[in-house]
This record gives sequence, structure tokens and C-alpha cells, in this order.
Amino acid sequence: VLEFTNKFRSSKGLNDLAPNKYLNELAQQHSENMASGKVKFGHDGFAKRNTAAQKQMAIRNFAENVAYGAATGEAVVNQWKNSDGHRKNMLGKFSQIGIGVAKDKQGRIFYTQVFSD
Repeated sequence: VLEFTNKFRSSKGLNDLAPNKYLNELAQQHSENMASGKVKFGHDGFAKRNTAAQKQMAIRNFAENVAYGAATGEAVVNQWKNSDGHRKNMLGKFSQIGIGVAKDKQGRIFYTQVFSD
């Protein structure tokens, strides 16, 4: 997911996003929660993740993409590229990214990207 997100950003003349351990943890937890059914698919808990990131990292901007069902990182990034809101997040003025990937019992893959400056 990181590789294809950064390739997309580079194709638009933007800087690569650096992976951030804390953001990875936030994203992974959300993907696992969606895959387990603890939260429904979507952005439930976004405000809490935003607040936690703001406190931990002293950031100004925070955004999130979620998806499920794509079989590969390349496929999910292509899916996001074709959605205006997700595309805007991937091309936003961010410098860091966290990525979470989790599979449910049916084998569906849940993806989360979180972005910060």
C-alpha cells in the first residue's frame, strides 16, 4: 500500500510519505476492529484517532482512508485513486502515513490509511 501510494504521489510531483510507527498502530487497530466486527466498516472512532494522534504527535492535519475487499495493495490504491475524497487524502499536504491491513473470517481484507503532517 505504501509503495503504490508513494508512486501515485510521485507521479503528481509530491513528496513520498514516511511511515510512522504510531500512525501504523492506529491504522492497524482500526483495520482489526473492522475485520473482527468490533466496529462497522467505515470511519467509526475517527475523532478519537485524530485526538490521539494530535496529542501524541503535535500535528495539525489528519485524514483517513478505509476500504475492504481489494486483493492487493495496488488494487486498493487504485480503488482510492478513483474516489475523489480518497484521492484528495492521498494527494494531501501530508508527510507521514500509517497503514493497517487485517483479514476477517471470510477472507475479506480491510485497509486503513491515516495521514498526518
